[in-house]
Amino acid sequence: MKKINEFFSHVNDKYRNHIVLAMFLFVCVFMYGMSNDEVVIPQPVASETSEDAIEFSDDSLSQEALAKTEPVVEAKKVHAYLLKIGDDFVVALKDEKDLKEALDYAKSKYLNVDADTADIALVKDERNPLVISPVLKLNKAVEKKVLRTSTGEQVGGTDFVEYPEVQWPEPEAIQEEIIVDAHFATDVIVVEAYVDEDEIEDVKTAKELITKENEKEKKYVVEPGDYPEVIAQKNEMPTEKLYDLNPGLRERDSYIQIGEELTVMVPEPELSVALTEELVYDEPIDFETDYEPNPDKYVGHETVKSEGIPGVKRVTASVEMINGSEVSREIISEETITEPVNQVVLRGSKPLPSRGATGVFISPLESYVVTSPYGYRWGRLHKGIDISAGYGATVMASDGGVVTFAGWSGSYGNTVIIDHGDGCTTRYAHNSELLVSAGQYVSQYEAIALLGSTGNSTGPHVHFEIMFDGVTVDPANYVNF
Repeated sequence: MKKINEFFSHVNDKYRNHIVLAMFLFVCVFMYGMSNDEVVIPQPVASETSEDAIEFSDDSLSQEALAKTEPVVEAKKVHAYLLKIGDDFVVALKDEKDLKEALDYAKSKYLNVDADTADIALVKDERNPLVISPVLKLNKAVEKKVLRTSTGEQVGGTDFVEYPEVQWPEPEAIQEEIIVDAHFATDVIVVEAYVDEDEIEDVKTAKELITKENEKEKKYVVEPGDYPEVIAQKNEMPTEKLYDLNPGLRERDSYIQIGEELTVMVPEPELSVALTEELVYDEPIDFETDYEPNPDKYVGHETVKSEGIPGVKRVTASVEMINGSEVSREIISEETITEPVNQVVLRGSKPLPSRGATGVFISPLESYVVTSPYGYRWGRLHKGIDISAGYGATVMASDGGVVTFAGWSGSYGNTVIIDHGDGCTTRYAHNSELLVSAGQYVSQYEAIALLGSTGNSTGPHVHFEIMFDGVTVDPANYVNF
C-alpha cells in the first residue's frame, strides 16, 4: 500500500483519475473470475423515511421501487393533420389526401352542385406554414335554367276564391340560377403536428364525425296551425322531448298561443357549408280588394262580386343557403310582367240584430256543402256537423252571445266558443283566423272567424257543435242545412 501511495504521489494530477478508474475495473473483473458463484449486487429498496430516497440491501427490489426505476416507454408519435372545427371539435387525419377527402365529402353533401364546381384549396399561413386554412373556391359560375308553369293554383289575395280559367307561373318558379359564392360557414383551421399514432382517425370515420348532426337547443315561435305534434315533426324531434324541454306544456297543450316561444332541439352538423345564389324567378303579385256596400247583408258579411287575378313579376334575388336551408334573401330587382286585377267584394252594411241570443240558430256559413253529419263514424261519435266552403270564407255566429273562448284547442285547431245563455253554447273549430276574443259580445250573423283547416283536419271546413249543459246535440235539428 505504501508503494502504491508513493506511486500516486509521483503521478501527474492530469492522469491520476484515469489510473484509479482503470485499477477499479481490473479489481472487479478479477473478483468475478475468482468465483463461480453468482455475484450479488446490492439492490435498491424504498426507504421508509422518504418516498424519493433509496437504500440498498441484499433483498429483492419491492414492486413499488421497481415501478420507480423502470424506464417510461413513450407512445410512437407520427405526423398528422389536425382538423379543428369551431371551438371544440378536433379530428386527426394521417395525410393531406385524407384531409381533402373528408372536407370534400362535406362539401358535396351540403352543396347542390356538380363535383367539379367548387374545389377545396389548402392555404398555408404566411407566418406559420404549419397552419392551414381550407377554402372553398368556385371554378366557374354555375348557371341553371328551369322553366315551370302551374295552372289553377290558388295564389295571393283571398284564398277562398277559385280561378279555373287563369294561368300564371308557379310561385317562385326558377328561371335562372347562378352560384356566385361558396364558403365554410363554420371556423375551420388545420394544423400539422405530431400525435400518438392511435389518435389518427381513418377517413371514413372522419367523414361521419364531421357531418354528424348533433342536437342543439333553439327557440321556436308558435305559428298558426301549430300544436305539439306538428312542432315536434317540424323540428325532427320526439314529442316527448318537446314536453321535457318545456315544463307545463303537456298540461296546457290544447291552449298554446300563436307567437309563444318554445324550446326545441335542432340537429346541426359540426361543419356547415354556405352557398350564395343569384336567382331570377317569376312570382305572383297579390291583387288588392275593392269593397262595395251591400245593404241586404249584415255588417261583417262579405260576398265576392268579381274575382281578382294575380299579376306576375320577375324577381332577381341573392339567396344564402347553409347546409341546403335558406337563411336569408335579398331582393336585387323586380320587374312587373303583368298587372294584377283587383277583386271586388260586396260588404254587408245592414245593422246587426241586438247583441244577445235570439233562440234561433243559423248556419255559420252562407254558402257551404255538408261533408260530415252528426253521429257515429269510424266507431265513435262525431259530436258536430262539418260544413265546407272555400278557404278563408266568413264564419258567422249562429246566434248572439258572449265569447267564452277564442284560441288554439288541440285537435280542434283555432276555435271559438260562444255562450248563448241558459246552458246553451256553440263551438266553431278548424278556423284559419280568429276575429273575436274571449269576453267579447257578438250578434247573430257577426263574423267571428275565417274558414280554415287547422288542428286535426283534412281540408277547409268548420266543425260546428251545439251543446246544452255541455252535452252535444245534432245541429241539423236546429238549423236547416
